[in-house]
Amino acid sequence: MIAEVIVENATEARTAQNAGASRLLLARHVMQGGVSPDLKTIAETLEAARVPVYALVRPDLKDYAYGPDRHPRIYKILDAYRRAGIQNIAFGATEGSMINWFLLEEAITYGFNITFNGAFDFTHDLSVNYMLLSMYPRVERITTRGQAVSIVDGQQEVKKLVSLNKPSLKIMVEATGFSYETIQPFLQETGIKEVQFGRTVRDDQGKLNPVTLGQYVSLMNGKPIKEEKRGLHSAFDKASPATRFRQ
Repeated sequence: MIAEVIVENATEARTAQNAGASRLLLARHVMQGGVSPDLKTIAETLEAARVPVYALVRPDLKDYAYGPDRHPRIYKILDAYRRAGIQNIAFGATEGSMINWFLLEEAITYGFNITFNGAFDFTHDLSVNYMLLSMYPRVERITTRGQAVSIVDGQQEVKKLVSLNKPSLKIMVEATGFSYETIQPFLQETGIKEVQFGRTVRDDQGKLNPVTLGQYVSLMNGKPIKEEKRGLHSAFDKASPATRFRQ
């Protein structure tokens, strides 16, 4: 089981690792949806990390339909990350209800390993786009909630993706909407092996909660958690989840 945790700096990276994170996604403004981190923070986080680190490529908090006026900012980030020696990124872009293949292929030309981020859920046909993305060796995985506000409500769409059985393109689900009671049944029913934790493991002030994260990691690995040791879910969990080259 892979628990990817979205972190904002080296301190959070250490905290997440100690709580059981097996991969990190580095971003700024996690509670608002996440934007690209700066090079200094990336360097510090890479030095602190014992697990793989991916850097988010997202120039702003707007949607994933990047018009031509936003392209230069994306290229600037990609170029800076390549010059800094970064190998792994999370990136996604749409055009209408389809993936923006031009921008994706531009990112691929830089040589990054890519997680296609939550932009995936803003495409019309998840199954078709999943199959198309599987033709790109540099795209390692997609991130999805099954086009639902809560991952639990997106379970049937996730099962459809899993049934396509493309080992070259892994499926990672966002933890949005999970509770201690629902994560194990969901993973057992779908066969999903990768979960991304963002706001789900942060408290009301946006601080990363290692207790909550550790409990979710235990549940992912089939271990029970004792009632008296259960950490508080974030305000985001307690409320209705917010909407948020080929071969």
